[in-house]
Amino acid sequence: MQLEFKRNLGVIDRIIRLVIGLILISLVMLQIATNWMAPLAFYIAGIIIFEAIIGY
Repeated sequence: MQLEFKRNLGVIDRIIRLVIGLILISLVMLQIATNWMAPLAFYIAGIIIFEAIIGY
């Protein structure tokens, strides 16, 4: 049995996700997101950017 997944992200959606991920990372780098929010922002940004890159 072979599973084939269809891409469900368009170009605009991928760009929006990439921008949101970069904004989250910049909030941590500028020390706006601190304490418990910093690791959470990095984690969410990593997932969002990964999804934007692979397109699923």
